[in-house]
Amino acid sequence: MSTVSKNCRFCDLLANPFDDGLPREYDLPIHKTDDFVLLPAIGPLLIGHVMIVSVNHYPSLLSMPNDIRIKFDEYVSYLHTFWGDGAKFLLAEHGSSVTSSDGACIAHTHINLLPFAKISDIVIDANYPEIQRANKVCELSSYYRAYFLLKYTGSDAIVHDAANAPSQYLRIKYVANKHGTDWDWRLNPNYDQIDMTISAWQQRM
Repeated sequence: MSTVSKNCRFCDLLANPFDDGLPREYDLPIHKTDDFVLLPAIGPLLIGHVMIVSVNHYPSLLSMPNDIRIKFDEYVSYLHTFWGDGAKFLLAEHGSSVTSSDGACIAHTHINLLPFAKISDIVIDANYPEIQRANKVCELSSYYRAYFLLKYTGSDAIVHDAANAPSQYLRIKYVANKHGTDWDWRLNPNYDQIDMTISAWQQRM
């Protein structure tokens, strides 16, 4: 079974958050289970933007064993209880390829969770065709190349091929839809919104 990978930021962070001295607050889990941790997103797209990160090292959600994906669906349902029946989650993942450099900027399973976002906030371009959909993530077929996964509360999980797509593509599309330009989390970490995100989740849990 895959556990940790050398030179992986998430593996290093989860194994020893004190490695570089005192941990930054956004490096500490808001919540964790045996299989996933909930971390605040750096450069949050809205208040409440977090990432569901796998404890063990896998390049993407759809490369993980199905029993873990069942637990993922259960974990999302559990997190939803803290936001009330009226809340809608938008889940968005840029899954990395097992065999190439295509995919997310960090090749370790991490799914963006955006509370109160709309399904129309991220629209995938036609040159990244849909390849499968299912009611639940655990019902999707395993996939080992780069892909985009979008799942909105009450709607199907939809997977698009993402061959040769740029890193941070989903962030670019979300910010462009809001007529903004600050999509790069490295250049715009937005620490104030990180603090508000942590507080928003801690107040509910």
